[in-house]
Amino acid sequence: LKAIIYPEFVRANLSKNITPAAFLSWLNDRMNFELRRTTGLLITFFAGILDVKSQYLLYANAGQCHPCILRGASIAELPVSGSAIGFASNVMYAEQGVQLQSGDVLTLYTDGLLEFTENGNPISLNPRNIFAGLPYSSDYHRTLLTRALELSKAKDFTDDVTILSARLL
Repeated sequence: LKAIIYPEFVRANLSKNITPAAFLSWLNDRMNFELRRTTGLLITFFAGILDVKSQYLLYANAGQCHPCILRGASIAELPVSGSAIGFASNVMYAEQGVQLQSGDVLTLYTDGLLEFTENGNPISLNPRNIFAGLPYSSDYHRTLLTRALELSKAKDFTDDVTILSARLL
C-alpha cells in the first residue's frame, strides 16, 4: 500500500490541525483509488488525537472494534463508528470526544480478540466480559489474550490479534 499509507502525507499533516475524521476521509479516498482493482480486502482504522495535558481524546472510527476505557471497575466503549475504509467514495466520518482521567486505561484491539471459529462454529465474545475486573499491569495484554481464549473455549485465535493500551498518569 505505497509504503504504508503515504508516510510523507502523514508526516506533513500531523503538525497541522487535521482532525481524526478528516484523516479517515482522506485515507478512505486514497484507498478507494489504490484498491480500485482489488476485491475482498477489508481495512478498518481507528484514528485519535490525545491531548495529554487536558486528557481529552478526539477520535473517529472506520469499522474498527470500539475501544474501551477502563476506569476503576467500570468499562465504557467509545461508541462512534463508520464504514470500513475503501467501500465508498467521499465518506464523511463521525467524530466524538471523551474526557479521560488520571488512572484511566484506554485499550484498542482488533476483532481477532473477539471472534473465533471452533469446530466450524463462529463464536463472538462481548468485550465487557474480557475486560471486566482486569487490573492494568505489565502482563495486561497477555491476560486479555488468555481470558479471551478461556471464554471462547477455543484452543487458539482464528484471526490475528493486535492490542494497544495506555494508562493515563
